[in-house]
Amino acid sequence: MNRIRVPKPALAAILIGALALAALACGSDSTNSDSANNDDGGDERLTIVATTSIVADLVERVGGERVDVTSAVPAGADAHTFAVTPSLIARASEADLLVVVGTNFSGVEDQLAEHAGGAVLTLTDGMALGPFALAHADEEDEHDDGDEHGHEEEDGEHDDGDEHGHEEEEDGEHDDGDEHGHEEEEDGEHDDGDEHGHEEEEDGEHDDGDEHGHEEEDGEHDDGDEHGHEEEDGEHDDGDEHGHDAHDHGSVDPHFWMNIDFVIEAVDAIRGQLARLDPAGADAYRERADAYAAELRALDAEIAATLADLPEERRYLVTFHDAYGYFAARYGLTILGFVVEGPEEEPAAGALATLVERIGALGVPFIFTEPQFSARAIEQVARDSGATVRTIPSGSLAEEYPSYVEFLRAIARGIAE
Repeated sequence: MNRIRVPKPALAAILIGALALAALACGSDSTNSDSANNDDGGDERLTIVATTSIVADLVERVGGERVDVTSAVPAGADAHTFAVTPSLIARASEADLLVVVGTNFSGVEDQLAEHAGGAVLTLTDGMALGPFALAHADEEDEHDDGDEHGHEEEDGEHDDGDEHGHEEEEDGEHDDGDEHGHEEEEDGEHDDGDEHGHEEEEDGEHDDGDEHGHEEEDGEHDDGDEHGHEEEDGEHDDGDEHGHDAHDHGSVDPHFWMNIDFVIEAVDAIRGQLARLDPAGADAYRERADAYAAELRALDAEIAATLADLPEERRYLVTFHDAYGYFAARYGLTILGFVVEGPEEEPAAGALATLVERIGALGVPFIFTEPQFSARAIEQVARDSGATVRTIPSGSLAEEYPSYVEFLRAIARGIAE
């Protein structure tokens, strides 16, 4: 058999050509694979660190498969006492986005934001947050009797169509069609009759008649402040009865996730930030955010119906710490008291004795502990008052309620059952 001899230079050329073709084919496959991954959020996912498990869940619901989310504080842990690790700081420094609650919620957020290598989204920026709930029900004597859910309208006017009693004003006018009515005053003007004093003033002007003493600019404080929220420049009213400025969060309640309207605002903020970082996914983010907002509105109606028929003595909330103000106001409940204002505080014996008296006087059957905190103090209150202790979540997801939707349902069920 005759063999065909191929000259060595020709053989080398053939081999080089074959290798080149193979390389082109691999490159094409890689390009197609990368394109597919970008389309469905594969290898090119945004890396995101969220400071709590609730915030992480919100981000995942909007981002879907296009995001890789880590909760800095794991489910079941307390954001106020959690210790940041070097590996967590490193992860935040490498992430495309850090999502925080804001409003002095936790020292964890400050530490991670200091080392953030990408964008930082503060969810409470721009929210019309209010002050912490008053400590006891009888301190709400100046409450508008006509307001079903415990919010006060400016100038004494109440929107008959407002289901939840939030304030929403534009140049002093109230939108009759607003169902949830957050306060949205323009031009920085503040109604002198506002008893809760949300800080929404421009040019540093403050109403001297503010009874609850929110932060005042230039360090000035109203001597008539009864509840002593934290003032700027460290000044404190010596007549403070409840010491809200001792609460690490300051005068503004950061627990926005207790109000579904605020959560829908946060979802939209997340959608916008993800779209800025990943424009190709903008339509997907909007679709998911809109669907989630609709689910949350349905959940809101469900919870309202669950709690609507509770008898009066069960419409009082006694909890471990001051985290349920927005939830109570939204669903027509009253904060009777709490063991401590901030989770890091120790309960005061005198305050506990007063709380026991109030529980007994009103015949309150249930008081509530929170799973991430010690139940010892709340159990002592229960023994002294004859109430029964129940557990409801406050700031973290858990195996029993692995999503924000289930988290809110767990609160409603714990109160209503």
